[in-house]
Amino acid sequence: MKKCTNPPGFWRFVTALKIPTLAVSSSSQSLQTVDPESGGFSSTGLDAVTTNLQQHVDDGDIAGVVAAVARDGKLVYFEALGRLYIEQQKPMPKDALFRIYSMTREITSTAVLKLYEAGKFDLDDPIQKYLPEFSEQRVLMDPDGTEVSQSRARSGDITVAHLLTNLRSRQPRFDALPGAAGERQELFTG
Repeated sequence: MKKCTNPPGFWRFVTALKIPTLAVSSSSQSLQTVDPESGGFSSTGLDAVTTNLQQHVDDGDIAGVVAAVARDGKLVYFEALGRLYIEQQKPMPKDALFRIYSMTREITSTAVLKLYEAGKFDLDDPIQKYLPEFSEQRVLMDPDGTEVSQSRARSGDITVAHLLTNLRSRQPRFDALPGAAGERQELFTG
């Protein structure tokens, strides 16, 4: 089993990007905008985020995106990319509103990361340490199968870090993301 080598700041940043921004322009009036370095971020790293998000727009994975990163009441990153309405070629505004159907993963991930930052657990902790029901969990021999009788004991533990990747919840259109299929295969066939 691979060890989690990403620093906690990485997980916080990934979670921050996953949480859609609602009416940031109105709330940003109370946020001081600062350069990324003074907020503890890298301009180069945030430029890479913009490049990555733009690539998803260019590839047609998403029509557009609004992303914001703030720390300690200071806005360090705020970008709007792509289109709000593709047919009308209307650019994505920074104050776009998005319909949100489910925020369970994002809110839960944020809460888990707060506990991690408080030193309550390690990302490499096996989940059965907190949920003993998972200690004897079995996995399907065929990851695409549904026949429960075709299972075996899991080799290796599912860790807190695995749960934070949310790979199980990916929709088919996101399977093209780098590493998604291979990581899912490894996680679910143990």
